[in-house]
Amino acid sequence: MRDIMYLALGDSIATGTLHNFARVTSYTEYLYHMLRRRGRRTRMVSLARDGDTSRELLHRLGQPWFQSWVRRADLITVSIGGNNVMRAASIPGFTSVRVPQAEAGVGVFCSDWDKIIERLRTLNSGCTLVVMTVYNPYNHSRYLVGGYGADRGMRELTERYLSRINGVIESQCRGRYEIADIHALFDRFAHGEMGRVANLYSPGLYLLRNPHPTVYGHRLIARAHANAIEGLLD
Repeated sequence: MRDIMYLALGDSIATGTLHNFARVTSYTEYLYHMLRRRGRRTRMVSLARDGDTSRELLHRLGQPWFQSWVRRADLITVSIGGNNVMRAASIPGFTSVRVPQAEAGVGVFCSDWDKIIERLRTLNSGCTLVVMTVYNPYNHSRYLVGGYGADRGMRELTERYLSRINGVIESQCRGRYEIADIHALFDRFAHGEMGRVANLYSPGLYLLRNPHPTVYGHRLIARAHANAIEGLLD
């Protein structure tokens, strides 16, 4: 088996950030260890950055130092798009969305996505490239838990924007990358169990409530990525 250079790109989901400076082991690190346990000599470099949107990733793909890492990679994972919508959310609490800002963020993603993939493939046409869909961190309204009555309708509203982002990811694949469908994976928990995979419903202070994955959520994301690349690195 040949050695693997794994490059992680994206946002705070890829870095493992929960809130402020608190972090957990991210799905990228879990995936790295999975590859090593399978006998692959693997080196991992993460260029993911908290808060990045699609526009910021696209900008960084134009920087020579960033491009040099992309060229070296055998495996690249990408988590991007969530902040295009999340920047429109009310903080703290994530109980409302500023609609004009969300519309603008989705429009930017739809404009950026093909350019991001084209730049990645121009720089590195032979690597295994895996993109994750953006999950919805809210329970369905009829399954409100933990006293978060203000969430009523938030899943439905958020889905309006995420369905457009994920629709672009899925429709523009055309064999250029693999998809880890995390949206569908987390949707299984939306009937009152979203707190198992996302921190919107975890016990704790309201001010620390956020949509990032839990430890268990990160492990599931890593497993989905491992399944997506099964057999592609041999």
